[in-house]
Amino acid sequence: MVELLQRGGDLLYNRHDRYWIPMDHPRALCFYLDHLFVPHSRQELLRGTFARTTPWMKWSFLHPRERKGKPGSPPSLEEIGLKYLAGLLEEHLRQAGYTLSGSLLFLILEDYQNSTRRQAMLFLFDQELPVPYALAKVTRQTNQCAILKREFNTLVNLHKSLAQELRTTIPQPLAFIERDGLTVICETFLPGRSIYYSMRNTWHPRRHASHHFGQAMEWLVQFQKATLMSDGYLDEWLMREHVMRPLESFQRHFKLSTHERQMIRYVIESAHKLQGERLPLVMRQGDFWARNLIENGNKVGVVDWERFSKRSTPFSDLFMFATSYGLSYPWKLGRWAEPVTAFRATYLERSWLGQCIRDYLLAYCQAMGVSPALLEVFFPVFLAEQALKEMEQWENHTPRSGRQTWRNLIHEYAQQGGSVCFG
Repeated sequence: MVELLQRGGDLLYNRHDRYWIPMDHPRALCFYLDHLFVPHSRQELLRGTFARTTPWMKWSFLHPRERKGKPGSPPSLEEIGLKYLAGLLEEHLRQAGYTLSGSLLFLILEDYQNSTRRQAMLFLFDQELPVPYALAKVTRQTNQCAILKREFNTLVNLHKSLAQELRTTIPQPLAFIERDGLTVICETFLPGRSIYYSMRNTWHPRRHASHHFGQAMEWLVQFQKATLMSDGYLDEWLMREHVMRPLESFQRHFKLSTHERQMIRYVIESAHKLQGERLPLVMRQGDFWARNLIENGNKVGVVDWERFSKRSTPFSDLFMFATSYGLSYPWKLGRWAEPVTAFRATYLERSWLGQCIRDYLLAYCQAMGVSPALLEVFFPVFLAEQALKEMEQWENHTPRSGRQTWRNLIHEYAQQGGSVCFG
């Protein structure tokens, strides 16, 4: 850490959660509190509320041991050096037409502790600005270089093909950098706050849920209609590719319960009965959850396009938002509920959120012109695909216990025999 401090230009950073906040740019702390901070308890929710409303309490928001200022930054940046990284980004930002009024400062989001990506996200601040004007993703991991390059090219292509109204809702790519084993992408900052932030930073989150689902549905319908790849109908080929294949893979990789085998049989029988139903193939954002949806007035922007897909059924993004919203919702005020408990309250029990999701799904089906009966086919497929991705993510880590969230959710869904949100 001391070496990084010297190479980073003698900057002091305070850490809170996974964020590193520059001590010599107080506006960065204000931005963190107003746009990024997510409480993990009622006490943190209260402290965050006071810090945002009382200027002199902003620094007191940090714990006493954090206020002292520890030199350093995320381990993922230790070998790079912040001064070197700042110079590299300043060079490319000037080439993209940006003029800086002072030295570049970072508010840094480090990766999850157990993540194999070792990727950092940097919010880029000019000394004179209260909000970032750009973001950067940085990695040295070889397996992540292609992913970041694909995300950059995705943004380039979307900005070429989408109409102006949709282009304003996604980041504009500014620079792709490969140098000395380092990969960096730089893109514009979308103003606003994430739906996730809004949900977690209110004492009455239920009041906002219906509006959040409406915003997500409207953007998704607009995006999918603009990126329609083919206007097909459910036939044997589509059934094999988008229903049978993921379910067969799920059966190969997991030991199934009796309820899960029954669920799979029911899904396949239902799919056969629904042959001929309209099933458009569209582009998929790939990580359509509340943290990646940015509210700015009545508009929604969408960030983080690493998992973009050119061709998909229309339901994956639809289900991702609803499921992640329920899993992230502060069921205990400022705290998360255990995933299976949250999932049960979201889909399997008659609740206000279940009704909200039902309205969201039916409104989507009507807007896209697809049968609501398809939801019962593709929701278990969605859960199976997420369980497979989760398994792949953690297969090189031990122990694996506690890292089977999606596997537990599909087990619970099968055991309950379906969702109250469908039908």
